[in-house]
Amino acid sequence: MITGCRQPQNSQMRRLRFSVFDLLVITFGVAAGLAYHRLPGVGWSDALLVTCATWIVVGMVQQMRSAYGAWRSIPSADRELRTGAALAIARPIAVVSLLAAAVGLEVAKEFELDVSESLALDAFIASLFSLATICAYTAPGRAEITKATPRKTVFQSMVGILAMLLGCVWLIYVLISAQTISGLVHLAIRGVEAYQPTRWSGKPFYPFDPQVKLLAEFFRGSVLAALAVAVSAISVVLLTVYWNRRTTRQLLFMIALAGIALAAYLVHWYWTVGFPTVSPYLAGNTGTQPWYVVAAGFSVFAGACFLFAMRYVPEGRRNDPRATAAPPPYHLSAAVMSLLLLAMIISATPGWWNVPLISSLWGSPTLMADLEFWWNGGAGLLELPQLLLQVAYALAASYVEEPKMLLRLAAILIVFSQLRRWRRGEPVIEALAPVQIGKLLTVTALAALTLLLAIPAGAWLGFSLVTTPIGGL
Repeated sequence: MITGCRQPQNSQMRRLRFSVFDLLVITFGVAAGLAYHRLPGVGWSDALLVTCATWIVVGMVQQMRSAYGAWRSIPSADRELRTGAALAIARPIAVVSLLAAAVGLEVAKEFELDVSESLALDAFIASLFSLATICAYTAPGRAEITKATPRKTVFQSMVGILAMLLGCVWLIYVLISAQTISGLVHLAIRGVEAYQPTRWSGKPFYPFDPQVKLLAEFFRGSVLAALAVAVSAISVVLLTVYWNRRTTRQLLFMIALAGIALAAYLVHWYWTVGFPTVSPYLAGNTGTQPWYVVAAGFSVFAGACFLFAMRYVPEGRRNDPRATAAPPPYHLSAAVMSLLLLAMIISATPGWWNVPLISSLWGSPTLMADLEFWWNGGAGLLELPQLLLQVAYALAASYVEEPKMLLRLAAILIVFSQLRRWRRGEPVIEALAPVQIGKLLTVTALAALTLLLAIPAGAWLGFSLVTTPIGGL
C-alpha cells in the first residue's frame, strides 16, 4: 500500500527532472528570443515565437537522428518502409529550411522596401512559420482507417458535403476580397476611357470599345480554368486513396493530367491575350516582383507541396517494432507547446485596436474607440452584447479573409491537439509509414502542378467576378 501511494510522487518527480542538455537548450532558446527582441519594432510575442522556433529546431534535430537510426535498421528488401523512414528524415530538413527562409525574409525586410513588398513579405513570413509548425507537429502519413458503421458513414458524408459547399463559398469570397483593389482600379480606368472624346480636331481620338464579347469570353475562361484546377485537385486527392486500384489509378491520373493541361492552356491565354486586352494598364504593371518576393512565394509553395505529400502519400502508419523508442523530442514537451500556443494566439490577434480594418457599428474609426465610447458612456450592459458581437466579427473577418491567418489557425489547432494528447498520456513516439516511391513522385508532381496553376487561375476568377458585368450577375 505504501509503495502504491509513493509511485505517483516518484512519477511526478521524474517528470520534473531535467538534464544539463535541457538547461542548455532552454538557455539557447531564451537567448535567441532576447536577441531578436532587441531589434526595432519587435514585440514580446514575436520574441517568444523565435524562442519556441529555436526549441522546434532542436526537436527536429532529435527526430532526424531517430529517423536516421530507424532507416539504417530497416533492411533494403523492405523498400516501402525504408522510403517512409527517408521521408521521416526529410521532414526535419523541410521544417528547418522553412524556418531558415522565414529568418532570411525577416532580414530582407530591413532593407528599403515598398509598402506592397513589405506587406507581401509579412504574409510570406507568417505563412512559412505556420507551415513549419504544422510540419513539425504532424506525423508523416495517417493512422490506419477503421471500418465505420453505416450510420456514421452517412453522417460523415453529409458533413463532408456541407464542408465542401462552405469551403467553395469561402474560397470565392477570399478571391473576390483579394482582387477588390485591382478590380476597382480597372473599373476606374475604364470609366475614364468611356468619357474620353471620340474626336479631336476633326480626327478620331480614342474610340471606346465596350469589349462585350471579350468580357464574356474572359469570364467564361476564368470559370473553366477554375473548374479544371478543381477537377485536377480532386483527382490528385482521390489518387492518394485509390492508388492500389490499377484501373481507378489510371483513370484518375488521366483526369488530373487533362485538368492540368486545360488549365495551363487557359492560364496562358489569360496572361498573353485576355488580361493584356481587357486591362492593358494593369497587365503592364502586374507580375513584376523583386527576386526576394518571388523566392518567398516559391518557399511557401514548396512548403505546401511537401506538407501535402508528407501527410497523404504514405500508407497507413504501422506500429512497427523497428520504430525508434528514443525519448520524445524537445518541441513536444508540454511547456514548449503551451508557450508556442500563447505566442501564436497573441501574434495572430488582428490589430483592430489601432487599425481601422473594418467599419464600426457606431461609426467610430477603430474598435478601441468603440471600447472607449462604451466605457465612457457608462458601460451599459445592454450595449455590451453589441460590442462583443463587433469584436467577434472582427476576429472572424481577420481569419477568414487572409490565407496566412487560416494557416496560423491550423497551426494553433494542431499544436493544441498535440497538447491534449500529452495530457491524456498518449505516446508521442511516431510509427513509421510505408511509402511507395512511384506514388510519392507522381502525386507530388501532380499536386505541385495543380497548385502552381491554381494561383493564377484563382486570381483570374476573382478579378473577373469583380470587374466583368456578367460576373456581377
